[in-house]
Amino acid sequence: MIKRLIILTIFACSHFVVEAREIIPNTANTWQGGLGIGNFPIHGSFKTSLTGGYFITDKLYVGAIYQLRDEIKKNNSSFNAKSAELGGLVRATYYSAPRLLIQGRYTPFKCGAYVSAGIVVNGESQEDMSYNVQKRTIIEEPKINGIRIEQRRSGGWGLGLGIGYQHNFSKHISANIEWTPAWFQHPKPSYKIIASPANLTNAEMEEIISRMDDAFKRRLTNMYQVIHIGIAYRFKI
Repeated sequence: MIKRLIILTIFACSHFVVEAREIIPNTANTWQGGLGIGNFPIHGSFKTSLTGGYFITDKLYVGAIYQLRDEIKKNNSSFNAKSAELGGLVRATYYSAPRLLIQGRYTPFKCGAYVSAGIVVNGESQEDMSYNVQKRTIIEEPKINGIRIEQRRSGGWGLGLGIGYQHNFSKHISANIEWTPAWFQHPKPSYKIIASPANLTNAEMEEIISRMDDAFKRRLTNMYQVIHIGIAYRFKI
């Protein structure tokens, strides 16, 4: 229920993007607090975001984004489940850990585009993937089995550098979208693989892990990062 209310609020406010011209308010010496989501709401992906910060000048902002943990049913949209190359995926569930970005933002242009830099912190997350019982050939010998993979991704932090855009609807209301990753800082996955009725050899499990690790490192969105889409309210104290 809470998720639906947040999505409806954000989408309702986005109506003004089409009908309202952006204004250029004096944001210097104002506080800003907001609410948003950490992913486009596709296939259950969500992550509630809470934001807060302070505009030192019109161009310089310091603040933070905190994202709550979430359970996301990725299923056939799971890149990591597909990378195992096993076929017969039944379900894939991602347990997203809390994420934090302590940031400074610099807005050089009146259009609202900005550069974000700061410290990105991601907690330990996990994805559980289940595959149906069928005949599979992982290395050489075919076996009939069902497979379950638990992929844990270590928590950690890194120095982030990203981009964003803030659209001001009025003196107080704005919306923004941003992506701030810790470049080349990936969590280290660990795996637990269970197969039945036919067990997998160590070589077969290592082959699956190698496939998933190679694909994991190539994907930009597996870096420590914070993605935020939301609305905010500015005020003075």
